[in-house]
Amino acid sequence: MWIAAVGAVVLSTPQMLLAEEFPQRPIRIVVPFAAGSGSDVTIRFLTQNISESTGWQFIVDNRSGANGFIGAETVAKAKGDGYTLLFSGNTTHAANSALFLRLPYDPIDDFIPITRTAFNPLLLVVSPKHDVSTVGELTTLIKRNPGRFSFGVGSATHRLAGELYKNAAGLDVVNINYRGGAQALTDLIAGHIDFMFIDAAAGMPYVRSGGLRALAVTTTRRVDILPEMPTMVESGFPEFDVTVWSVLFAPRDTPDSVVKKLHLAFSTCLKSERAKDYYRQNGSYPDPTEPEETQRWIKAEIERYRAIFARAGIKPQ
Repeated sequence: MWIAAVGAVVLSTPQMLLAEEFPQRPIRIVVPFAAGSGSDVTIRFLTQNISESTGWQFIVDNRSGANGFIGAETVAKAKGDGYTLLFSGNTTHAANSALFLRLPYDPIDDFIPITRTAFNPLLLVVSPKHDVSTVGELTTLIKRNPGRFSFGVGSATHRLAGELYKNAAGLDVVNINYRGGAQALTDLIAGHIDFMFIDAAAGMPYVRSGGLRALAVTTTRRVDILPEMPTMVESGFPEFDVTVWSVLFAPRDTPDSVVKKLHLAFSTCLKSERAKDYYRQNGSYPDPTEPEETQRWIKAEIERYRAIFARAGIKPQ
């Protein structure tokens, strides 16, 4: 027994030392979407606050494109030492599994969820060139002009929402794919596309400035910062429920001790009043969870998204 106990101590010592020493250099967080996206804006807020409280240093690395494939694969193949993380969510870890037959990464086996960070609504926003103020008016306008309207897609989740609207309303519209939501927003503001569903964190600044008009939120209940904004359900789409979620991930072979240290830092930040206020301003709310709980929940979300896409008539390719 004494030998076994000594062996256990020896085996645990590297993990213990690694946890004590971590981090010794900047932590790179890969965001699989472009700069200015909701994920990008949010992780920069979180890492700035953690840096101020812990002295840790972070580098945000935007690896956009291919529905998040590039960024997710980068982290899936990275060394599991805690110095390369992924900040993503339902696009790479739920919707892509329903849209594509093959992925260059496994959303479950290749990652360890450090914590879920928050839930966020999408906004249905329209180009300022269209004189519409409700979802019903937009629907009527599109039906009067079949084949002439387009919606922007910056991620698989944006596409999910757009396709649900398209199919439920029986619209003849075209989806235009972008490397990220920020590029789609630029074209929407310029009038090159007609509407899109966008993360509230990314879209709200343009709504507040008057650059875009928001018609509805995709959650089943209204959000605090837009109390007058109806939901898609209230706008005549009873089955419409698309809530964006985000999670911080580490590569699958990251030591438990490092995962626990990262979880503590981020969950503490997410529970702060400063973070709650930040998310509240974007109609969102933080919801940190333990790694094991998060992994079980992601598995359930994958199945839910597959069912949603199937009902929308979208087959994986």
